[in-house]
Amino acid sequence: VRIGNLHAKLGKPQDAVAWFERALTCVESAEKNLQIANRLCALYNRDLGRPDDAVRVLQTYLARFPAAEHADSVRDRLERLKNPALNGSASG
Repeated sequence: VRIGNLHAKLGKPQDAVAWFERALTCVESAEKNLQIANRLCALYNRDLGRPDDAVRVLQTYLARFPAAEHADSVRDRLERLKNPALNGSASG
Protein backbone atom coordinates (compact mmCIF):
# COMPACT_ATOMS: atom_id res chain seq x y z
CA VAL A 1 0.00 0.00 0.00
CA ARG A 2 2.82 2.40 0.83
CA ILE A 3 4.43 1.84 -2.55
CA GLY A 4 1.07 2.46 -4.25
CA ASN A 5 0.68 5.71 -2.33
CA LEU A 6 4.17 6.76 -3.31
CA HIS A 7 3.47 6.13 -7.00
CA ALA A 8 0.22 8.08 -6.75
CA LYS A 9 2.01 11.04 -5.13
CA LEU A 10 4.63 10.94 -7.87
CA GLY A 11 1.92 11.25 -10.51
CA LYS A 12 2.17 7.64 -11.68
CA PRO A 13 -1.40 6.39 -11.27
CA GLN A 14 -0.94 3.39 -13.55
CA ASP A 15 1.89 2.10 -11.36
CA ALA A 16 -0.10 2.93 -8.23
CA VAL A 17 -3.15 0.90 -9.27
CA ALA A 18 -0.98 -2.15 -9.91
CA TRP A 19 0.24 -2.03 -6.31
CA PHE A 20 -3.22 -1.35 -4.87
CA GLU A 21 -4.76 -4.19 -6.88
CA ARG A 22 -2.11 -6.50 -5.47
CA ALA A 23 -2.76 -5.25 -1.95
CA LEU A 24 -6.48 -6.02 -2.25
CA THR A 25 -5.68 -9.70 -2.65
CA CYS A 26 -3.52 -9.73 0.49
CA VAL A 27 -5.57 -7.68 2.94
CA GLU A 28 -8.11 -9.72 4.92
CA SER A 29 -9.69 -6.89 6.92
CA ALA A 30 -12.90 -5.54 5.37
CA GLU A 31 -12.15 -2.05 6.66
CA LYS A 32 -8.61 -1.91 5.30
CA ASN A 33 -9.73 -3.52 2.06
CA LEU A 34 -12.34 -0.78 1.68
CA GLN A 35 -9.73 1.92 2.22
CA ILE A 36 -7.66 0.46 -0.61
CA ALA A 37 -10.73 -0.02 -2.81
CA ASN A 38 -11.70 3.63 -2.29
CA ARG A 39 -8.21 4.76 -3.24
CA LEU A 40 -8.33 2.57 -6.36
CA CYS A 41 -11.73 3.93 -7.34
CA ALA A 42 -10.44 7.49 -7.11
CA LEU A 43 -7.42 6.67 -9.25
CA TYR A 44 -9.46 4.80 -11.85
CA ASN A 45 -12.14 7.51 -12.05
CA ARG A 46 -10.23 10.75 -11.71
CA ASP A 47 -6.72 10.01 -12.86
CA LEU A 48 -7.13 7.25 -15.42
CA GLY A 49 -10.66 7.82 -16.72
CA ARG A 50 -11.56 4.14 -16.27
CA PRO A 51 -14.89 4.07 -14.42
CA ASP A 52 -15.53 0.45 -15.45
CA ASP A 53 -12.50 -0.59 -13.41
CA ALA A 54 -13.79 1.41 -10.44
CA VAL A 55 -17.08 -0.49 -10.72
CA ARG A 56 -15.21 -3.80 -10.87
CA VAL A 57 -13.25 -2.95 -7.70
CA LEU A 58 -16.43 -2.21 -5.75
CA GLN A 59 -18.18 -5.32 -7.08
CA THR A 60 -15.22 -7.42 -6.00
CA TYR A 61 -15.27 -5.83 -2.55
CA LEU A 62 -18.98 -6.60 -2.12
CA ALA A 63 -18.51 -10.17 -3.32
CA ARG A 64 -15.78 -10.65 -0.75
CA PHE A 65 -17.37 -8.72 2.15
CA PRO A 66 -21.15 -8.71 1.53
CA ALA A 67 -22.05 -8.15 5.19
CA ALA A 68 -19.29 -5.68 6.07
CA GLU A 69 -20.15 -2.66 8.18
CA HIS A 70 -20.06 -0.27 5.22
CA ALA A 71 -21.40 -2.65 2.56
CA ASP A 72 -24.63 -0.67 2.12
CA SER A 73 -22.76 2.56 1.42
CA VAL A 74 -20.52 0.69 -1.02
CA ARG A 75 -23.65 -0.59 -2.79
CA ASP A 76 -24.94 2.99 -3.01
CA ARG A 77 -21.65 4.20 -4.41
CA LEU A 78 -21.61 1.37 -6.91
CA GLU A 79 -25.08 2.34 -8.13
CA ARG A 80 -23.96 5.97 -8.54
CA LEU A 81 -20.94 4.85 -10.56
CA LYS A 82 -23.11 2.67 -12.78
CA ASN A 83 -25.80 5.36 -13.14
CA PRO A 84 -24.18 8.82 -13.18
CA ALA A 85 -27.65 10.43 -13.35
CA LEU A 86 -28.10 9.41 -9.69
CA ASN A 87 -25.33 11.84 -8.71
CA GLY A 88 -27.73 14.76 -8.97
CA SER A 89 -25.72 16.29 -11.80
CA ALA A 90 -28.35 15.62 -14.43
CA SER A 91 -29.58 18.81 -15.99
CA GLY A 92 -33.20 19.35 -16.86
